Amino acid sequence: MGISKAAPILAERGMEEFIPPHSIEAEICALGSMMLSQKAVEQVLEALESEDFYRPSHQTVFLAIRQLALQNKAIDLVTVKNELDARGQLSSVGGVDALIQIA
Repeated sequence: MGISKAAPILAERGMEEFIPPHSIEAEICALGSMMLSQKAVEQVLEALESEDFYRPSHQTVFLAIRQLALQNKAIDLVTVKNELDARGQLSSVGGVDALIQIA
């Protein structure tokens, strides 16, 4: 059972403030690899959902990458930046500087 699916169970047990195990570094690696490799895009999309990312900004970047993949568009720093910009979400993820750190 994934962490996101366990949340209702934890709430029932009075653990609403439970902080799920997470690794920001692993999230950055997953997103960065998706910007570098089509094979990584396929593997990460098979394994993860947006809710699996702890940081909301990482969830947003993941959803933008997923949308590009669904449209069979190239996935790289520029196309992800453009997708986030088109959605009005670039600043909410930390701007281009944050994307550069991920890539």
